[in-house]
Amino acid sequence: SPREVDKIALIAPAATINIIRNFSVAEKYKVQVPAVARGILRCANPS
Repeated sequence: SPREVDKIALIAPAATINIIRNFSVAEKYKVQVPAVARGILRCANPS
């Protein structure tokens, strides 16, 4: 999902996502860091 891709991009901005179908790579996508990261992660700091 796009939300999962955004999370991956924040952790690994140079990542490539491979879509596997029938045991072979069907598609490849390079992730892009989202311009705004609202609602993707939660801060553990209570203050």
